Amino acid sequence: MYPIQSFFNSLRERDFLDALDSFAQGCGFSIEGASCSFPVNLSEDLGGREGQYGYIEFWTYSGNQEVRVSFPDFMTFLGTAADNEIAYDPKMQSRIEEKMLAISEKVKGMEDRYRKAHGVIT
Repeated sequence: MYPIQSFFNSLRERDFLDALDSFAQGCGFSIEGASCSFPVNLSEDLGGREGQYGYIEFWTYSGNQEVRVSFPDFMTFLGTAADNEIAYDPKMQSRIEEKMLAISEKVKGMEDRYRKAHGVIT
């Protein structure tokens, strides 16, 4: 899962919070050398509708590597990154937890739209 590790390892402090803000708005985030694309970004880049994409994509510029992960897997990777960031800077815990809650709700909505668009019943 190199592109995912590369993306999250490159984020520190302010960039991490900026990425969380972007995720909470339902958008991906790019930094030098790596990006994370959400369905809304994919629909703009690849054409189609947001509900058509049932994954979040990580991509590294060097080596041109990409990996696509499900919405629940994204939340797992993001949760690990958030835990690491909190361990690095414990005073950020409440801000990160607040943003994680908003992201969780946004990602759940994306997953629900994808399921509805594809007739998936849970």
